Amino acid sequence: MTVIDDDCTLANKERFPMAERIVTGDVVKVVSELTLGSNDFVVIAYGDHEREYVALKTIIEKKPAYLGLLGSRTKVATFVQKLRTEGLSEAHLKVLHAPIGLAIGAETPEEIGISILAEIIRCKRTEREQRTVH
Repeated sequence: MTVIDDDCTLANKERFPMAERIVTGDVVKVVSELTLGSNDFVVIAYGDHEREYVALKTIIEKKPAYLGLLGSRTKVATFVQKLRTEGLSEAHLKVLHAPIGLAIGAETPEEIGISILAEIIRCKRTEREQRTVH
């Protein structure tokens, strides 16, 4: 797992002890330099709409297996419409899961985290099953 944030007080080993890699710096720059592909699962939970959108657009073009975006349905609809307007295909948008997480009635940050991981696991297992069938 890699954690990326521009704030080293938020992205550190104390908060993310299981992270293999923690990268701090300009999020847009760091994301643009990432090498991602069909075996990667990405979650955007940043909080700054402008930077989130740029990260979303950059990452979605790299075609990860899964791309989850934390946010309201309104924010997601706005972002998706903007991506379509900028020419992103429906094939690119297929990897986007937003709002993120399975609907389990999660309320606390911990429960929301579990719902997100559950969705990632479901996506990963479904993808694996589809590959073995074909």
